[in-house]
Amino acid sequence: MKKIKVKLSYVLWALKRIQQPHLGDVVIYKNCNCSLIQGIASPYWDLMPLTKENLDKPKRDIYKRIHESEFKLDKSFKRKWWAFKSSYQFKMDNWFIIDTKMR
Repeated sequence: MKKIKVKLSYVLWALKRIQQPHLGDVVIYKNCNCSLIQGIASPYWDLMPLTKENLDKPKRDIYKRIHESEFKLDKSFKRKWWAFKSSYQFKMDNWFIIDTKMR
């Protein structure tokens, strides 16, 4: 029973995080599709433009330390589903054993 309660709490936690940026998200910045490649200093992120020219370079251009308010998240169902799954899986991979063994 405890395992079900823990999993349910993870589902609720993941649902709350859907509207937040996630590593790997495609966002729009300066009318260009970019990927979030680093977010350790959240709310500041590093973005990599996903243009063909940039992806073909051996050393790719990166926008450094862009505030969350300066880019827009994709509003597609696919992104939201991925955000949910990655958040839920993070909890399952890193906290499930700990949370179910505690008394």
